[in-house]
Amino acid sequence: MRALIAHPEVELVGVCGRSADRTKAVAEKYGVRHYLSVETMIGSEQLDFATVSTGELEHFAPSSALIEAGIPTLVEKSLTFDLKESADLVRLSRARNVPCGVNFNMRYLMPFQLMRKALDENELGRLISLMWRFSHRWPPPNVSQDVAVAITHHIHGLNLLLTFGGPIQRVSAIATAGQDPARRTTLGAVLTFASGALGILYGGVDGGLSNDTMSLECQGASGRATARDATAEFRLWTLESKLDRIWTPFFGDVDEGNFQKSVDWHLVEFIDAVKHRRPVPIPLEEGYEALRVAWALIESAKSGDAVELEMIAPSLPPGGELYRAPFNFREPRADANATGYAHGR
Repeated sequence: MRALIAHPEVELVGVCGRSADRTKAVAEKYGVRHYLSVETMIGSEQLDFATVSTGELEHFAPSSALIEAGIPTLVEKSLTFDLKESADLVRLSRARNVPCGVNFNMRYLMPFQLMRKALDENELGRLISLMWRFSHRWPPPNVSQDVAVAITHHIHGLNLLLTFGGPIQRVSAIATAGQDPARRTTLGAVLTFASGALGILYGGVDGGLSNDTMSLECQGASGRATARDATAEFRLWTLESKLDRIWTPFFGDVDEGNFQKSVDWHLVEFIDAVKHRRPVPIPLEEGYEALRVAWALIESAKSGDAVELEMIAPSLPPGGELYRAPFNFREPRADANATGYAHGR
């Protein structure tokens, strides 16, 4: 909601929810109308686009109603919890020719932009391995599915691994019980990329939101890049350099040090794409593919065997180009603590 209000070209006209009291309270806060039915809202408002921010298990019904009505829709990650529902949303969006996206907003944070730039400029050379580590605090969402953290907490990381490493063919996963002995809430996995690169994923909800909450490392034949704690640091080492290049946000930079600003930056590009009838930055297909990997992890942890992704569900027929966002790179600020990334270098 905050990102919508902050956008200079967006007029918020209504909110829709399941709880009458909560929905009415939010609507009154922003001075807009409230609805308890997506269909009623669609029939009453002239919507240029909509966002869906319910829990993963409830994404499908409102999203499909909006797409069926021809309304461009941005869905919060994960796209859905059920893989078939994700595939159905992709097919419906394609059939109705409605631009829709999924909010994998972490790609808009500066450390991941700099990692993308290093890969695009071939500073790492041939990729050898990618490692994602994520720690979140207890308790997990109230989802009965075993190893649900693969979806609820690792979906951002899976999208990042796919973005930087390319298609994943096979996974082998182990899960263990955490703070609750009856729930497997920490996951470790080895991933095989189509390129031959090795992937490693580790973490869950048995840690905390302190330092070293998350990290992504890309190791290549010519260098290594690391993004730490989403907004905290980017570090690049190459064979040709004697010193690491390091970026950290300036302590007074309320944008680059703020995780939530990545939603604003994604929303700007999504709205611009809808207005000018261009492909959206992060289409629904990316949501489907990340979820396909997540369900392969769940199946592998259940069976104890390596799982080929094609055993879980087929990859979708090619649509638009994937993993392009962000379209526009931000330059590191001149006052950032950026060794080797000073403005104008």
